[in-house]
Amino acid sequence: MSVFPDHSPKIPPKDKISYAVITVDSDFDNTYDLQEYIITEGLYAVTVHLGSSEEIGPTWNRLTND
Repeated sequence: MSVFPDHSPKIPPKDKISYAVITVDSDFDNTYDLQEYIITEGLYAVTVHLGSSEEIGPTWNRLTND
């Protein structure tokens, strides 16, 4: 996944920030000191989606491998 936190049209494209994001299994060996953000599992697991509302469903399906 890619995360683009800078959506404001006031920020010039060359100054916008983006991050590469991956999902991994719980037994992932983080030998590269990557920053971790854990989404709690369960019926009401929550994550943040910034983007078009049309992509919420497909984004969640890709995240959960449905």
